[in-house]
Amino acid sequence: MKKTLLHKLFLFTFICALGIYQTNAQADLVYTFDGATWEGWNEGGGGTGAWASLFGNNPNGELEITWPTTSNNAIMYAPTTVEALDTNYKYMQLKISNNSSQVDLLRIRARDAGGTWFNAKDIAITTHGSGVFETFDFEITNATWTGTLQKWQVIFRRSDNGDITDGGTVFVDNILVSQSSTLSTDNKNAFEFAVYPNPVKNVLHINTLEAIEKVEVFDLLGKSVLSQYNVMDQVDVSALNKSLYILKLTSDKGVSTKKFVKE
Repeated sequence: MKKTLLHKLFLFTFICALGIYQTNAQADLVYTFDGATWEGWNEGGGGTGAWASLFGNNPNGELEITWPTTSNNAIMYAPTTVEALDTNYKYMQLKISNNSSQVDLLRIRARDAGGTWFNAKDIAITTHGSGVFETFDFEITNATWTGTLQKWQVIFRRSDNGDITDGGTVFVDNILVSQSSTLSTDNKNAFEFAVYPNPVKNVLHINTLEAIEKVEVFDLLGKSVLSQYNVMDQVDVSALNKSLYILKLTSDKGVSTKKFVKE
């Protein structure tokens, strides 16, 4: 009887733990814009208002954002499926290419449960060359970012509040939103290496001068999801779910890490 009771207790505990893990494992929101849709994001419309933007799909897997000449906010409205965002989602990563000479500010804007809009995060950005992308990792620390948000937005604008009149374009390659601080953690590497393509669908190539003793891949919760020894220059990640991951390489010089996106 005691043995049966302990077995049932263990089974119940395991099922509860599994449920918690599955909930956490789905914590990150990933948008890569590689298909023919905008993945639920909405444009501001082609009017002449202050909150206007036009979307287009770039064949290179990027969301192309343009705007009317009278707009001073090129805005991305979050998908309706995540409009009511739990504010534990406070770690974000955006990979963008800003081809406007006037747009110099990236803003995260949200509406709280009481219906009041507020600016949650402002990040200074520069003009990039054609095809040049920059990745921004950040945590939203605004005290109003609490509870559950009714709506939230990603905005590109001028810091002086003027109209954007240069006919430029902003390309968004990836948007990642997570409850895990792993998203914005900087690591000190023992040696240099590069990975490509990033984002990756199947095989991730590794470029380094070091002999790799071990390769590990971790999800945003810090769980090891892949481990291989004596890897030459590539690793098959096709079985991984679409998400952001940390690649960890070990050589005789030590450990180095790098983030990559599985699409």
